[in-house]
Parts: sequence; structure tokens; C-alpha cells
Amino acid sequence: MKILYFSQPFYPFQYGGSEKILFLLAREIAKKHKCLVIAQRVKGLKDKEIVEGVEIIRVGLPVNSYLSTFSNSFLIDVSYFLEAFFVGIKEGRKFDIIHSNPFIGSFVAKFVSFVLRKKHLVMIHDVFLQKGYYKNIPILKQKIGKIVESFLLNSKFILTPSETTKNDILGVVKNKKSKIFVVPNGIEIGKYKCNKKENIAVYVGRLVFYKNVDLLIRAIRFVVRKEKNFKLIIIGSGPELENLKKLSKSYGIEKNVIFKGNVSEEEKLDLLSKAKLFLFPSSLEGFGISVIEAMACGDVAIVNDVEPLNKIIKNSKNGFALPLNEKKWAIQILKILRNEKIRKRIEKNAIKEAKKYDIKNTSKQVEKIYKSVIRS
Repeated sequence: MKILYFSQPFYPFQYGGSEKILFLLAREIAKKHKCLVIAQRVKGLKDKEIVEGVEIIRVGLPVNSYLSTFSNSFLIDVSYFLEAFFVGIKEGRKFDIIHSNPFIGSFVAKFVSFVLRKKHLVMIHDVFLQKGYYKNIPILKQKIGKIVESFLLNSKFILTPSETTKNDILGVVKNKKSKIFVVPNGIEIGKYKCNKKENIAVYVGRLVFYKNVDLLIRAIRFVVRKEKNFKLIIIGSGPELENLKKLSKSYGIEKNVIFKGNVSEEEKLDLLSKAKLFLFPSSLEGFGISVIEAMACGDVAIVNDVEPLNKIIKNSKNGFALPLNEKKWAIQILKILRNEKIRKRIEKNAIKEAKKYDIKNTSKQVEKIYKSVIRS
């Protein structure tokens, strides 16, 4: 079987996201099948290379890193679309199926699949149309985003990581004949370690409004009154960074809130392995892969009480799902810090739960889906 992937951001990924999920999947699939990924060109990287069995072709105007693809200029996106289209047409004739990551990657893949008459599986991580995401971005991007997303949501074959996202898709699609497959995102379970725990909590993700990172800072101001050496380590970057720094300074807790920015995969895993808690108050997630990673390191995860996060976290068993109330979060954090017996029990259950999401197992499910789509 030969699979052609379209993903504007891909390898090397910085700290997670859809590009990391797709890379792990393609790497597993490539152990038995031919895999080619058409990604955005990056300064300093080869236009063509093979990484752990996965062939990569990079096209379009170069970006500094894949972190910048979230805020690409219109010109960058257009350059990727045009060159990816022509490369896709040239290379795609040899492939059995096309698998794409939104947004621009899936958009160009739709046209390539139409021209070549190839089956196309679109990966939908989340449905922004359902969650009010567009109201907080510029009007032009709102209009373009809504058009592109509506176009992709009406694809014939869709792969999504949770029943929550599947239901969101069904709530907006017009093509009732769409076949939607649900397979959870996977992780490399063997690379996660649980080291001696320290009095720290970690957040991993983009610093955008719907992640609600400000709630963590508001909660930590109560925690440090009782646990003066407690620290919150924030990994990631985004448009809310300066506002969050100002907020922590206004509460006089800038020494307790550490902004690490974008770190290497190795540093991220090291911090997760040492942390007692993982805090994730996001309101908008298609799955929440960082929660699984934290659980694999034995962290006690506290998440927003929304789907699909509250489907992964079972209250008081492998973590806690709480409403967005800073005082409730502070109380729960203090309970975990002060009760080692409860923390150890949840740590054990969290590690056990995370093993269910081994990429070796989830990739086999996707492989079966490829074969099913090809036969249809």
C-alpha cells in the first residue's frame, strides 16, 4: 500500500500538535508501506529527505520553523498550495490513497484527489465552527477559515480522534453520506518516564484565548499562599504570552510562574517526568494528546470539565475534570500536593490508562481504515 500525505507543518515538530501526531502515525505505517509527505519548506532543511522511513518533500516559500505556520502570511499559504498541488499531481499517480491534515494541507489534497480520482481521508482534529473560535480572529481570516472548514467537513471520508469531534462534525455537515472513522491519537509509550516528583505543575500548549491559561495563574496565586515554593511551568507560545506575563506580575507571583516558551521534546518530557501535576484548562480540544503524555509520566492531570477531556479523565481515578473556577482548581491542586497517598494512587492509574494509547495499536486501526477506504 502507498500513502500520500499532505501536511503543511510536519517534521521536525517543536512540542506537539497535529504534525507530531501525523509523523508518529506515518512512521509506524512506513514500517510496512510506502509513505510520502508533502510539507512546507523550512529554512535550513533539505527539500527532500527520508526520516525514519518516511519520505518528505518540502514545497512553497520557506518559513523559519513550523511554529510559524499558525500565523503564516497569505503568500506563504498560497505558495504551499500551488507547489503542493503540482507536486501532488506528479507524485500522486503512484499512490493508493491520500491522507491529509487541515487546513491548507487538506484543502490542496482535495483538489489533487479530485484530479487523480484518488480516495482522500481528511483528518479533522477539531470543529472550530462549533466552538465560536472564529469570532476572535480578523474578519478576512474568519471568512476564509469558515469557507475552507465547511469545504473539508463535507468530505466523503473523515478520520477524527474522538466521538466528541465526530458529533461536532455531524452537527454541521451537509453531506450526510460522509463516512467518519474514530481513532484516538497515539503516543510512543516507551519514551515516557516517571521520575522523582517535584512540587511543580506543567502546562503544555499554545497560549491562545481558548486554552484559558489565565485561569491557572489566577489559581496559582491562592496555591502559593500555602505552598510558597510551588511553581507552574508554562510550555508554549502564542498571542496571549505578554498578557499572561503581566497577569502573573500583577499578582506578585512571577517567580512562581515560569514561561519556558517553545522547548525541545527532550526538555518537555523531562519536565513532565518531574511534575506532580499537569494543568490543562482548555475549552477547545479535539482530543488532548498532551494530557495522555502527562499521564504516561505519572502526572496528576486536572483538566477542564468538557468533552473529550472529561472522557479521558475519570474523576478521582486517573485525574480530575473541574469547571473553570480558579478557587476550585486551587483547592484541588493543594489537595494533591498535600496527600501523597492519593497522588500515588492516581499516578499509578494514569500510567495504566496512558498505555491504551500506544501508537503501535492506533496505527493498526488506521491501516485498516486505509484498506477499507481504498476498497470502497
